[in-house]
Amino acid sequence: MELDFGRFRGGVVVGDVQLQALLYFHTCLFPLWVLSGITNTAARPGGLLGQKVRTATYVSMFIVEVLRLYFGFTGNKREQVPAIVGFLIGTFVQAGLVSIVFFYQPYPIEYGFNIIFVAFIVLEVVFGSLALRSINKEKIYRFAMAYRDKYM
Repeated sequence: MELDFGRFRGGVVVGDVQLQALLYFHTCLFPLWVLSGITNTAARPGGLLGQKVRTATYVSMFIVEVLRLYFGFTGNKREQVPAIVGFLIGTFVQAGLVSIVFFYQPYPIEYGFNIIFVAFIVLEVVFGSLALRSINKEKIYRFAMAYRDKYM
């Protein structure tokens, strides 16, 4: 692979603005989604303890979502490749968990929140992949320039 040193832009921030906006709005929606899930699960026959699968899924989704949003914010703002990769892996795990809740007898309000949640996840996969690609490309150029200055 031939590197084009003319494309090196110096200390430019290459974090993705669209991903950052999606993460911000997802963070604003997240407490409402959790509140909706907990109240609807508690309102079902048997309550929270009677709905073991749903309760366990919501608890694991909460933990994965908090970590995923943290990795997304730090990876995008600080341009850290491992954090962005962790965000994308968490996104795929979250997509599997939300599919369980999505198809496991949802109430209408849960169905509405889950549609919005799935839309955010799909958009975050797209923009997260683009952010990962641009950050990787910039890191390669920075490494190549440092190597060229040191050894050539």
